[in-house]
Amino acid sequence: MKKRVCALLCALVCVLGLLPARAGAAETVFFTAINDNLLPLTASSMPAWVDGVLYVPGTVLESGSGASNLHINCNYNPEKKICTLYTLNETLVFDLESNNSKNAHTGEMYYFRAIVRGGRVYVPIAFVCQFFGLSLSRIKTPYGELVRIKNNSVILSDSDFTDGAASLMETRLKRYQQSIAPPAPSTDDPPEPTQGEDDNHSGTRVYLAVQCPADGGSLSGILNVLDDYRYTALFLVRPGEIEALAPLLRRIVGSGHTVGLLLSGGGLEAQMARGNEALGKVACITTGLFAMESGSGASLSALGYVEYSANVDGNNSAGRVLSRISGRRQARVLWDAGTASPGSVSQLVRQLRQENYTIRPAVEPEF
Repeated sequence: MKKRVCALLCALVCVLGLLPARAGAAETVFFTAINDNLLPLTASSMPAWVDGVLYVPGTVLESGSGASNLHINCNYNPEKKICTLYTLNETLVFDLESNNSKNAHTGEMYYFRAIVRGGRVYVPIAFVCQFFGLSLSRIKTPYGELVRIKNNSVILSDSDFTDGAASLMETRLKRYQQSIAPPAPSTDDPPEPTQGEDDNHSGTRVYLAVQCPADGGSLSGILNVLDDYRYTALFLVRPGEIEALAPLLRRIVGSGHTVGLLLSGGGLEAQMARGNEALGKVACITTGLFAMESGSGASLSALGYVEYSANVDGNNSAGRVLSRISGRRQARVLWDAGTASPGSVSQLVRQLRQENYTIRPAVEPEF
């Protein structure tokens, strides 16, 4: 059993190694194709990066028909927090409570998890393709990145498919951009605004991060607030304090938040390795996200890790924090759960929502 697990992990590493490098700071538009069928471009079908792993909605795997059918079914039970992918021969079960997965026929366990965002379940696509014997390609195009999932029914090569789909991708990209663009201003004279009507800061992206103290501090209360508003945040933890925070970290991961490592001093690579080993033990995850303690000048960005560098201190009054966010195109807020109260966090996120700021998940390609 251990040999099969190791073989699967090694093969998956090879698959990931063949993929192009992750996108930079700009938001990436992902197209998805099943064999020779380009799927509609919508926010609900868009893949997403989480902790360095590319996820797709489980329902995408059911999107094909005819020669584009992967013959994979996806069933998600929100009450039991179980997502099951199955074919006539194989069944893969994701346990969102335990943050792991298993082969239902052999009982083999894997440290790959599914997540839920916006009521939709997402699965790690490279691992799923490896499990079911599918092929996966990520292709750079002038219109965005193309994620192509293939079985033995595929006809066109990646280059031929991309050339043939170029016109359709261009058309769908324009429609998608129009669907998410703010409405054009009216040529009529607008009515006099009342208080709050002109508070529209949708052009400012706000990312939320929380520094985790060793004793947990106000983490539980902050998590409650974020859950109430359905916002996700990046939770930063020191490698040496992961085991002490194990129950809270499991809740953080299970709620769809992202975990990063808070580093300081020298030996940064060793700290990352030690932190990921501990995260694997307590929460069945690894991360490529990190932040540096105040005053630390070193960085791991040159090695491909992604740094969250806060530019707004959240440990002030909501009004002061809001004033520092206003006017920025991108605001990266950081609270310290050892000093910040759930009440102050609630007040800030409520005002951010009221003034129409764009709250974005702290995922790798964006900051």
